[in-house]
Amino acid sequence: MSCHITMEKLTPFHVGALMYFFFLAIAYEGALANINAYDQPGVEDYKKILHEDLREYILGEK
Repeated sequence: MSCHITMEKLTPFHVGALMYFFFLAIAYEGALANINAYDQPGVEDYKKILHEDLREYILGEK
């Protein structure tokens, strides 16, 4: 499945709402498959990498 998402405004609120939508989609999909989608191998490692990348992108830090 693929989709095209457009946003009228690119604000922290709207990006947060979009992220919330995807977090809920992941949770519902996991529930339908009878698994905890947030307690899978590699999730914590992925979150650490994403956090570092976001910090670098937003603050220009390494």
